[in-house]
Amino acid sequence: MSELVKVKRNLEKDARNWWEANNQLSYGYDFSKNISEEIRKKVKGKKWSETKNFLKLMIKKKYKQENGLNFLQNEFLLYWDQKEKEIINILNKIHNSKFPVEFVNIYYTSCKRCPYGKEGKGFWIQLNEYNKNKDFLASIIIHELMHLYFWRYYGNLCLKKGLTREQAEDIKEAFTILMNEEFRGVVNAKDAGYEIHQKIRNFILREWKKSNDFKKVLLSTIDFIKK
Repeated sequence: MSELVKVKRNLEKDARNWWEANNQLSYGYDFSKNISEEIRKKVKGKKWSETKNFLKLMIKKKYKQENGLNFLQNEFLLYWDQKEKEIINILNKIHNSKFPVEFVNIYYTSCKRCPYGKEGKGFWIQLNEYNKNKDFLASIIIHELMHLYFWRYYGNLCLKKGLTREQAEDIKEAFTILMNEEFRGVVNAKDAGYEIHQKIRNFILREWKKSNDFKKVLLSTIDFIKK
């Protein structure tokens, strides 16, 4: 099994994910529309402190009914283990940089929203079993790892070039279109991206086909987004 990726479960993180799904937009996308009206009524528009106990009780019941954690820890990790080396090599090649953290913790979430963040010398991603589609699950991890590479190696460049944090975030999201080129035949899942980023994504893909140079494409994209 992979020494890099571990699958865990954290009730607090899972509950917080449900609350954020109901109360925060992601680049204009409202995850709460995928959540039952019963849950939305009790969580949407309310403070985390007012809802966390309800959410934790709800999630504990879900854990008893679902086997998502077991699937991720066993079947999915076996699949990932077979592809991990190739995936990391492709990511390193795309970004012309080495893998930026020592470990990746995947926290199973009962909510179909997959946030991420830093964790000490590592990185965490929350992941649902998504109907046990292993290729799709792998594509989510790759998508979030591309964000990790972006901020570790290129985030400061964006800010030094005068972009706002919001503009840099938009470019970060748009660059995942490269997955559809570079992981073809490795992971059978398409990265669609957010609707608001499609114009930038198409520009990045055109530039990438000219040079396959991440920094060069990034600089062109910065100029493009400033126009």
